[in-house]
Amino acid sequence: MQVPEVVDTNPVGIDMGLHSFVALSDGTKIEKPNFVKKSAKHIARWQRIVARRNKGSKNRSKAKQKLQRKWEHVVNQSNDFAQKLSSKLVKSGYTSFALEELNINNMVKNSNLAQSIYAASWRKFMQMLSYKAESAGLRVFVVDAKDTSQECS
Repeated sequence: MQVPEVVDTNPVGIDMGLHSFVALSDGTKIEKPNFVKKSAKHIARWQRIVARRNKGSKNRSKAKQKLQRKWEHVVNQSNDFAQKLSSKLVKSGYTSFALEELNINNMVKNSNLAQSIYAASWRKFMQMLSYKAESAGLRVFVVDAKDTSQECS
């Protein structure tokens, strides 16, 4: 099926960040709920329970399953947010998207920011936005990340 090409009359640039998940070039900032931080107490509790159980026991495997379900819930919340945000951006009237090319593998080498960067799930959001935009006939450009986060006077 051939998707009609849309004339590029309303482009938007997207800047990824940790304070605001997405900052658009028209000034809109979108915050991402920190799902990992909200579930941290429950996850820590189940990790302690797993650690106390004897290796190889049936109760340890049950506790591992509970812990896995807690993490799965956090991942599902993050995926849901990315799906809804990417759909909203594609349907909002923009004709093309300029995403910054982030080298996430190098960024997570900073141990102070690694957990926050992984929790932000930028790559997943960029993939979802790309395939939804392309299926709608919109274009997605990848721009060098140098000097993209600077505020102009």
